[in-house]
Amino acid sequence: MSIPVPFGDIIEKEVITNIPKIYQKLKQIYKDLQFKTEELGVVYQNYLKFTYDKYSKVKTLLYKNEGKFIYDFYEHVYLSSAGLEKLETDNTEQIFNKSSNIILTGTGGIGKSMLVKHIFINQIQQATSIPIFIELKSLNDFEFLDNRLIDFIYQEIRNHHLDLEKQYFEVTLNAGRYTIIFDGLDEVNPSKRSWLDREIKEFVTLYNENRYVLSSRPSEEFIGWNQFIEYEISKMDKVQALALINKLNYDEKVKKRFHKELKGHLYDTHESFASIPLLLTIMLMTYEAGASIPNNLTDFYNQAFYTLYQRHDASKSGYKRELKAKLTPEEFRNILAYIGLKTFFDGKVDFDRTTLDDIITKYCLKNNFELKMNDIVYDATHSACMML
Repeated sequence: MSIPVPFGDIIEKEVITNIPKIYQKLKQIYKDLQFKTEELGVVYQNYLKFTYDKYSKVKTLLYKNEGKFIYDFYEHVYLSSAGLEKLETDNTEQIFNKSSNIILTGTGGIGKSMLVKHIFINQIQQATSIPIFIELKSLNDFEFLDNRLIDFIYQEIRNHHLDLEKQYFEVTLNAGRYTIIFDGLDEVNPSKRSWLDREIKEFVTLYNENRYVLSSRPSEEFIGWNQFIEYEISKMDKVQALALINKLNYDEKVKKRFHKELKGHLYDTHESFASIPLLLTIMLMTYEAGASIPNNLTDFYNQAFYTLYQRHDASKSGYKRELKAKLTPEEFRNILAYIGLKTFFDGKVDFDRTTLDDIITKYCLKNNFELKMNDIVYDATHSACMML
């Protein structure tokens, strides 16, 4: 589904609605501002254009080579919370009815990052706030000057083309026109978690006119986050699962057969997998490979590994991707397991090519294994699509 309103009109409405109030707050503090409302509008317009383009296109297991417009395949989810009815998320204004501060929790693969990207885009479409998207995993490599969260936030918005001096940005935070999204609290190194938890709470208290969204895997720690309401992302029901399959750009014959079986019995017998977007996608790929779909989660992941390693092109029936390293599935799995082990204990959820090369080199030396580095990286990122 594409957006019916032209992109330029969306941004223009966003700027007209929010920038005058931000400019007014700046003018209260800085009487001699050297720029006008229109010039400030251009600054935010550049930011909104850049971030909209970045977060409206998403790479996934199926769409790994080029970002795909999120609403071409995104299926809206529901939120649930103790004592409250399920919330729809199509219009993201609804999630702020009870509180301006929201925690979104969910298990792996349920679509947390997709949902917060939807919130980001929908806030622009609704022109109700100017969203700021903060990927918290980037904190793992950030060096602080004076241990302030705002330093990191400011660096992030500058990287996203918001060309505004820091002193001005801090003032605009008091205008209450932002929705600040902190994505992936669970991806932050444990060594920084206590500091970050404290900083977020203090930041929300200091700039309490804004709205805040925090995403993470479930944690007992959130019981003490009294400023926030926690919502759990609900698993997909059968109707949602079928709708998602219909939207995927996949071999139509395979998709049609899978859709029929999913509707008939497969969702009911494998609900624990079929109700989670990522696992449902892997189910489709496993189904195409002609393999039975196990009931046990460990067996399912094992089958998924073999499917991904020897998979066909998602949209071209019968076309098998080249495996350059010529490894057996077991050899490839052992290397991935080693990479996962090393990065887990180092607290890394993403890493650059140099780090990856170093880990693979150590594995090869340790196991007397000869391997062309470019081949294994190509297979991991392109052929088997197990790294992005």
